[in-house]
Amino acid sequence: MKWINSLFILGLLMGLTACSPNEATQTQAFSQSSEKQLKERALCYSDEDFSQGVVPLHEFVKLSGTIVKSDAKTADIEKGDRFILETAAGQYQVFNEQSQQLKLQDVVTIYGEYYGFIKATLIERKDADAITEAAAIEKE
Repeated sequence: MKWINSLFILGLLMGLTACSPNEATQTQAFSQSSEKQLKERALCYSDEDFSQGVVPLHEFVKLSGTIVKSDAKTADIEKGDRFILETAAGQYQVFNEQSQQLKLQDVVTIYGEYYGFIKATLIERKDADAITEAAAIEKE
């Protein structure tokens, strides 16, 4: 009887720890949903708002600019590195909390929580060719 109970418990544990084929799909759907919620929740503030202290702490913000400096020893920026994001009228310290590889001079849009610095949970790199084309169109 003990043998049957042990076998039943072992089978139950294996069933609970096994990955289902839908687990990867569910994880991806959750990630996309979280990303969408973060983008919807993040507010845009002007450089003036940041410099005058109008932005409340723990507010989710969105900023776009160019990565101009980093505390990384190379041009590659990894998770856990800090960098300076330069916008049209300001510079902001950003703590990189995501795993996408970034480089100095990348043009990015960051989404994250404001603490006097920005803890970037999501960073989207902009296509350099598209930016160059948009700048050329603006000049015309």
